[in-house]
Amino acid sequence: MKRFLKIGCGAILGFIAITMVVAAIVESNSAPTQSIMFLNTGPELRTVTLEMVGADGKLSDGYYIHSEVACGQTLVERVPEGDYHIKVWRPDDSLAHSVDFKVALPDSTQSNYELYRFDLSADKVFALVNLNFLYEGNSFASHMSKAVGTKRERPGVAQMYDGTKPFLIEDTYSSQKFVDVHESLPHDIQYGNMVYGLFPIPGKLPEQEFENYLLKKITDKTLE
Repeated sequence: MKRFLKIGCGAILGFIAITMVVAAIVESNSAPTQSIMFLNTGPELRTVTLEMVGADGKLSDGYYIHSEVACGQTLVERVPEGDYHIKVWRPDDSLAHSVDFKVALPDSTQSNYELYRFDLSADKVFALVNLNFLYEGNSFASHMSKAVGTKRERPGVAQMYDGTKPFLIEDTYSSQKFVDVHESLPHDIQYGNMVYGLFPIPGKLPEQEFENYLLKKITDKTLE
């Protein structure tokens, strides 16, 4: 009888402990958060970890985020305000890249869903390009893949971002029709709308090769 009482008490205590942990997680997740998109434009799997940095400069015990992102995939995570040490790991668990990042919400009482983006390959810059030159009136120029090579249409680069750390695309651009790295181009746009696309560019690409490389990336998107 005593044995069963011990087992019963143990089960109850275990249930209470689990409940307290779940409650703590729910409570922490109810705090306002910043959304971050982790991209992997590299050729192999990457693992990303986030450790919170305390006021004393010491790292917290354990990871706030520990996630895998396969080649060509994206993952959106939400984190509360604070200072973080971000590490990117190769499949053999060796460190590929690390960077410090401060999460500061525009309004500390509300979550911010405007995405920060961070490329786990950590070897590229990102060009934000005005793509309106691809459209004739309101229709998608399906023949533009050839025209780009013959007419030398020149896309307008609105901004460049350093992909080795999290970056935020200004609302001026993201509030327009926005084509993310992993998304296809729209086949038509409303009159007067602006279309912007985000393109990863190798960080070590010679400057004189930049335009041709970008045009090739845009052409590839028109063929998707």
